[in-house]
Amino acid sequence: MWNAVLGVLDAPYNRKLLIKPLCAVHGYLRDAQETSDPDFLALLYSALFLCIAEQQDWKLGEKVVEEAFAYIPQTHQKVLWEAKMNFLSKLGKNVLSAISNMKESNASLMAKVWVKLARSSA
Repeated sequence: MWNAVLGVLDAPYNRKLLIKPLCAVHGYLRDAQETSDPDFLALLYSALFLCIAEQQDWKLGEKVVEEAFAYIPQTHQKVLWEAKMNFLSKLGKNVLSAISNMKESNASLMAKVWVKLARSSA
């Protein structure tokens, strides 16, 4: 599946069309609590969040991120934290409380999240 998605991620129109199928895959993975390939999950969510951010559907992004946190292994949650900070900031919500809830004590990850947040802010 992933190889098929890679070919269509390069065009904005395709990314718009991918939101619904990728959200469906997210729902199936969430319901099954599938975590056997965390690297694939990180790639899948990176693609999904790119598509959602491009369409500026911040509420959908926040919802998907929160659901994904429930089953993605902590070792692969970097993409989730970056997306969460981006979506929360775009919605005008307090990102400081979310950052304080980070279970990762990795200073490098926190720095990357702050950089991504700074780049996405107006």
